[in-house]
Formats: sequence, C-alpha cells, structure tokens
Amino acid sequence: MLLIVGGGGVLLFGLAILLVLICFSGNTPAPAPPDNSDDGPIVVQTGPKKKPPPPPLVSLPPEEQKKVDAAVAKAAEFLKSRQLPNGTWGGFPLGMTSITGLTLLEAGLKPSDPPIQKAVAFVRGSAPNWNSGQETYELSLAVLFLDRLGDPQDKELIQKMILRLVAAQTPQGGWAYRCPQLSQDEYTQLYTALKELQHRTPEEVSRGQAGHVNLSPRVRNLAVLRPDNGNPKQVFRGGGDNSNTQFAILAMLVARKYDVPLERCLSLIVKRFRNSQNADGRWTYNGQIEVTPLPTMTCAGLLGLAVGFGLEEKDKHVGRPEDDPAVKKALEHLSKFVGQPGGNEAQVPMHVRQMYFLWSVERVAVLYQLKTINEKKWYHWGVEILMAHQRPDGAWKGGGHGSTDVLDTCFAILFLQRTNLAKDLTDKLEELRAARPAAGSSPARKD
Repeated sequence: MLLIVGGGGVLLFGLAILLVLICFSGNTPAPAPPDNSDDGPIVVQTGPKKKPPPPPLVSLPPEEQKKVDAAVAKAAEFLKSRQLPNGTWGGFPLGMTSITGLTLLEAGLKPSDPPIQKAVAFVRGSAPNWNSGQETYELSLAVLFLDRLGDPQDKELIQKMILRLVAAQTPQGGWAYRCPQLSQDEYTQLYTALKELQHRTPEEVSRGQAGHVNLSPRVRNLAVLRPDNGNPKQVFRGGGDNSNTQFAILAMLVARKYDVPLERCLSLIVKRFRNSQNADGRWTYNGQIEVTPLPTMTCAGLLGLAVGFGLEEKDKHVGRPEDDPAVKKALEHLSKFVGQPGGNEAQVPMHVRQMYFLWSVERVAVLYQLKTINEKKWYHWGVEILMAHQRPDGAWKGGGHGSTDVLDTCFAILFLQRTNLAKDLTDKLEELRAARPAAGSSPARKD
C-alpha cells in the first residue's frame, strides 16, 4: 500500500512538472479540434449573413404554391431524363443546352449537379468557335447560362461572345441570325474601340483617333461605329428581326458585369424600338406591316424601351416607366392577349398555347414589376393554363414555330418560377419609381 501511494505521489509530481514546462515554454501545442463527426458539419461564418431572397413579385396561396412546386419538380425531372450523353438536349445544341441548363438552375438544381456539369462542359468547349447559322439565339443563351452560374473562369468566354453579338448588330439597332467569327486581333480592336466610345464619337474612333489602335476595315464598318447622320424613323425598321433582337438584348444587359462598355450599342437598341412602334402600340416581327399581330414582339418592344430607362442619367428628369406613352400603349395592346384566371381552359387561344408567348409576358411583367397588366392577373391566369396542360411525364408542348417539348417545358418553368433575366435593369426602373412616384402615392418598393 505504501509503495502504491508513494508511486502515485511520484507520478502526480512528475505530471505537475510536465504541466509547468508546457505552460511556460514558447511552444504551447494547440488543443485538438473537437470531434464533431456525429454533430454534422461545422459552419464557419466568414462574413455578413447573406440576405434571404426577396419574396416573389406575385404570390400564390400556400396550397396552390405547393402544387406549382410539384409541377416544376416533375418538369425538371423530365428535362434531366432527356439530356443526351454529350450533355446536350439536341436541336441547336448550344442554344438548347444553355436554355435548359439555365432553366434547371432556376428550378433548383445546383451548379455542382451532374446535369449542369455536363451542360457546362459542352458550352465551354463549343461556344468559342460556334457556327450554326443560329448564332444570335445560341450565343445569347450561352451568355445568360454562364452568367447565371457565376463562375469567374467564364469571364473571357462571355466577353468574346458579347463582342461577337456587338459585331452582328445592324445599323437599325437589331440582330438577324448570324454573328461573324472574329480573330483575336479583331476582338482586341473592337473591345478597345468600345472603351474609346466612352470618351470619343464614333467618327473619331473609326478615323483612328483612338490613339492606340488601328481598326481593320471590318471592325471600322460595324454598326456601333457608324455615325447617325440624322437617321429618319424609317431607317430603324428592318435590319434584323425583333425575335433575334430580344435575345441579344438580354445578353447585352449582363455585359456590364464583364467590363464590356455598350452604351452606344444599347442606344441603337432604344432608337430601334422608339422609332418602329406602330400606332396601336405593338411591334411586328421585322418592323414591316404584318397581317397577323404577334404579341410576343410587343413584349420584345417593351424590353427594348426598358433599355432606354437604364441608360438615363440619375440627374435627368425621367418619369416612371409605366407612365411613358410608348410603354402605356404597348401594355394596353399586350393586355388584349392576356386573360383573367377562372376562364374556360378549353377555349384557350392559339397564341396562348405557345409557351414562348407566356414566357414573354412573364419576362416583361417581372422586368417592370407589374403584378397586373392593365388590371389582368397575368400570373394567376398563366398558372391555370400551365397546370391544366402539363403532360403526365411532366412536360409541356404548346405548339408554334420551333416548338419542342423540351423548349416548351423550359418556357413553362421560367414562367412558373417568375424568373427575371434582367435584375439590374429592374433595379434601375425601381430607382426611377422611387425618385418620381405617381401623384398621391408613396415611393415604390420592391416586393
């Protein structure tokens, strides 16, 4: 017993000495991290807490929203099931892959999910030298898809696709199908010229007064560098079509994130739509007289007008966008093609069965932050139509030119998710509303 007690005392004395040496040495070992293997991952706060996303512009009752969420999830599964082994969805591969990838992200998939990763790999590998005859649509959608991913490694590729789109703009401010291929030298020349346009006129830049760049004849003759020469209104009709043009506009609106100055390019867009609106408030496909009105092109026109509000200087006296006479006429015309919820779905007009039209309406409404279009509840109306026509496999097929079940399903999901592809422009419109509210009302607030 004495030996045990004595031995214990020696042991305690030795431990005490060791503890003192450790405490006063300059090499104090760090304590081992706690074993949290059973408690889940450790979340480390590295900055301010991220703000939750704002509530949607238009809300549904909880039970109805659950049904919409289930419809979107089922539709997303359909899209995933149709992806080909090379990561595409067929058709015009770059465009179809980009819009489907974008749609799946809006439906809740993560950038790391396999369908998105396969789609991204195809887009990154194909876009640099894409030549399909449909470049305006396809390059524009590829810009929107890669921008939505937000990966810094895509900056140079996005810049080059935007510059190809700039090179394809017509003197009338629009776009047709084709976008020219540019050499590395021409990319540099065009980018430098756009930078110079911030300080010099197109005439000065095209004459070589930029000071440090000699423009090739092809770059010098691009629409963005041509002088206006007091172009009359009719000059801004034609020169491409408004369908291709609206996709190019959406790509142009994200360009500022990638250090591509486009004031001159955007100014031409505004002139096109300001000078080609018909007396009844609509726009046509190519700016010429058409027998059949296309309400989708009126949506394209409203997008073009919104670009102009984004260009206005803060100190200019600009009114609320929806008070602009051209916007008011366009919305009035568009409202004739929009119904109210509670209608007879068996009598849905042909243009509504085209998912492209529904998506066009949604895109304009969220851009302008319109809960109704001339008192018509566009979202509730569209939800009723889509919920009544979803196929058992989760897809939609609405018909119309170029319609496919994959493409129509994308348009339907983008509608149901109230996707805004021009958030920065929406913020600018909200600034204008806050600065100049309607008479007798308080400044506008985002939902």
